[in-house]
Amino acid sequence: AGDEKGNIVVARILKGGAADRSGLIHVNDILVEVNDVAAQGKKPEELIQLLAGLSGPLTFKLIPGEAVVEPRTEEVGGSLYLRSRYKYHPKSDPLIPCQEAGLDFNPGDVLRVVSKDDASWWQAIKESQHSSVERAGLIPSIKLQTRRERLKKQSERKTTPSPSIKGSNLSLLSNDRKTACNFRRKRNSPRPDKHQLTPNGVGNTHSPTYRPIVLVGPQGVGRNELKDRLIDSNPAHYGVPVPHTSRSKQIGEMDGKDYHFVTREYMESGIRDNLFLEYGEYKGNLYGTSLSAVHTVIQNHQVCVLTPYPQALSVLRCKEMKPYIVFIQPPTLDQLDTMGIPGDHRFPQQDELSNLVNRGERMEAAYGRLFDARIVNDNVDAAFAQLKEISFFLENDLQWLPSEWMD
Repeated sequence: AGDEKGNIVVARILKGGAADRSGLIHVNDILVEVNDVAAQGKKPEELIQLLAGLSGPLTFKLIPGEAVVEPRTEEVGGSLYLRSRYKYHPKSDPLIPCQEAGLDFNPGDVLRVVSKDDASWWQAIKESQHSSVERAGLIPSIKLQTRRERLKKQSERKTTPSPSIKGSNLSLLSNDRKTACNFRRKRNSPRPDKHQLTPNGVGNTHSPTYRPIVLVGPQGVGRNELKDRLIDSNPAHYGVPVPHTSRSKQIGEMDGKDYHFVTREYMESGIRDNLFLEYGEYKGNLYGTSLSAVHTVIQNHQVCVLTPYPQALSVLRCKEMKPYIVFIQPPTLDQLDTMGIPGDHRFPQQDELSNLVNRGERMEAAYGRLFDARIVNDNVDAAFAQLKEISFFLENDLQWLPSEWMD
């Protein structure tokens, strides 16, 4: 950065970079010369161009500045790990002090914060099993990002009318009837998450039990087919919760295997007490998936596979469940066009495809902060292969969990 006297002053040192590793350059140092070329009077942009044109060893002549105490994150209570809940591209951020020093990241990326010296711009390293990069980059601090998103929401409220929430009507598919039935939702409607716009703290650990795999996505994207394929690949290893119903048991059905047959009063009481993940009504009978049924699958040492509506995620995402949420994403319209055959009645029409993509985009905008992984279902065989890889990873590798889920 330049000061009022025309000097080039070192504003920050990126952790893990050459200057940091050398230990010879410090914040507030004044840069006098670079390879015998005077730096005074030059703009920072001119100096950057000068450095870009040099090759071989670099020699800096510096005047020591006022010492600054820079406590490392590790020295003040251990490393801080964050899981990103939004996409960030420094090249598109006009506020970042130096776009070239910014760190690109996407939703779900785990970032290790190595410096919080600047209240607005932290330094972080992206954690990856496949990367050896240790140089830090600039990211918006939680305080800065929260403030920016708050201003963005205020601006949107002024320019757009408030939409009605459609998510309170949920449908439930019963086992014996592949027919959707509507039931007025009494809870778990979309609500803001106080941490939805910022990274959240995470820790690295092995899960002592199998984590439920939760597949969410717009209706028609293929979640249930992927779930069925996963269960059929190893029925002893993967399981689904046995649903409850208030209807009478039919010939050949077994209580506790096909359904938990209970009274309507029992189900209504459970619904009031928030004991059901999802529920619906069909021909005067209630159907629902209880939280206890999910726990039963986990306690039986099986991987519980669920395909709920996204409104249920607020109940599922807890320390006791530790779910792994996979967003089954529709392909783009261009990809869908190449997959369909014009004039073939087996393929959806253009407006249906467009509606599927739009619903997927709205779901991602509303709930994307909760997704652990994404699978684009442009080919069901390839999508299933990715799902199997995710399942293997969950059972064999260290996992990043929200810090509040850690024991």
